[in-house]
Parts: sequence; C-alpha cells; structure tokens
Amino acid sequence: MVAGSLVSSFKPSEAPAAVEAEALPDGGAPPSVLADAGARPEAVAPSAKPWWASSGFASEEEARAQWVDVVKAQERYLSALPADVKASLRKAAPDFTPLGILDPSATGPEVIKGDFNCDGTVDYALPGLRSQSELARGLTSEPNPSGPRLETLSRELRRFRYDDAAEVRVGLSSRSGLKWQSFPGSQPSNRGPLPADRTLGCTQVTPQDVDVKWAQKHRCDVLYIGCCEKDGSFLLWDQRSRQLDSVGGC
Repeated sequence: MVAGSLVSSFKPSEAPAAVEAEALPDGGAPPSVLADAGARPEAVAPSAKPWWASSGFASEEEARAQWVDVVKAQERYLSALPADVKASLRKAAPDFTPLGILDPSATGPEVIKGDFNCDGTVDYALPGLRSQSELARGLTSEPNPSGPRLETLSRELRRFRYDDAAEVRVGLSSRSGLKWQSFPGSQPSNRGPLPADRTLGCTQVTPQDVDVKWAQKHRCDVLYIGCCEKDGSFLLWDQRSRQLDSVGGC
C-alpha cells in the first residue's frame, strides 16, 4: 500500500513543467507564448551612412566636384609662384610640395608674401606637405578620382584643413637667394607692419620679444601661421638675433 500510494501520487506531467519554468525567462513562458503576446524582436542596427554623407556632401558627385575644383585651384596657385622661387624651394626641399589649397578661406588661393626680414625684398610663406603624402600625390596626378580613392583624398583634404598641421616653408631673402625655414602650420598670412601700439590681436609685443623700435622703424611685416581651427602664432623679425621669433598668438 505504501509503495502503491507513492506511485499513484506522482504525476509525470507536472515535473517537466517545473523544470521548464526554471529554465525559461518571463516566468517560464515558452518562446511561442512570448511571440503571441506581442514581444518585439531584437532591434536591427541602422545601416551606416555613405562616406560622402558623413563628410557633409549631398552625393558622391558633389564630393568629386569639390575635388576637381581643388585641383584647379592648386594649379592656379603653383602657376602664380615665380619660377625662381619654385626652383629655390625645390633645391632646398626636394621632397616638399606647396599646397595653397590648405586654407579653406582662401579665394585664390593666395601666395603669401611680404617683407618678413625687413630688408626691402619680398619673402614667401608656402604651406605644403611631403611630395609622397596621399594628398600631395593626389593633387598632382589624380584630377578626377572616384570610389574609395575619392573618399581617401577627400578625407585627407579635410584632415589638413581642419585637424592636423602641415608645414609652412618660409623663404627669407638674402644676398645668395632665399633661405628656407620650416614652421608647423597650414595657413600663413601677412598681417602687415607692426602697429604703433605693438598690439597683435590679443598679443602685446614687448622689447623682451624682439627689438620693437627697429621692427617699427623698418616696417617689418608680421607673419601669422595658424592651423586648422586652432590658435596660431605671430612671427616677427628680431634684428638682435637675426631670425623670426614668436611673439605670442591667439
């Protein structure tokens, strides 16, 4: 009787249900019940934007049109450089390519020049990159790229316009020709002679910086070299050290 009562009190249908309830989420409801109750499937990640959309273009054709315009602007810039200046730079820095299109605000783009060492002769400030860089090679040999190559070149152009400093080669006149110096930056500009109040933007030039009286008397042009959307620096000739010295920046 005892054995019989134990066997008769055990209901096989109850055990699997208990085990299943412990193993399933939401109180043991099986997947079919969850689906019937309106449970949402996993969200599908939206597809990534095409590269030209994430770069601010309406289409790949618009990105290509910008690149074509940039190549033409680069050609105009190089043609505006005097032949002797290009020859001097090529001799001093054979692996350097001037890129006037690095300043997005330039309308020419303009060749930056002035009397930066105050000797009455024109000096030059030329932004650029190594000739083997992606951007320099593209501008000199790929006037109408498409697909992945257009994406690479468009991103490189944006990188050096807005994010990373390139290089500015400053050619100062001397009796033996231009002497070239290198400074970090992408966007040089001539700010004209040092003002009488010695103020350059938020910078006050002092005698500790340069020989102020000499610079004002000889109307030395102030060279400004910036980069992208970052602060730049003012460079002014110091007759005492006979070099361009930084006098601050903002």
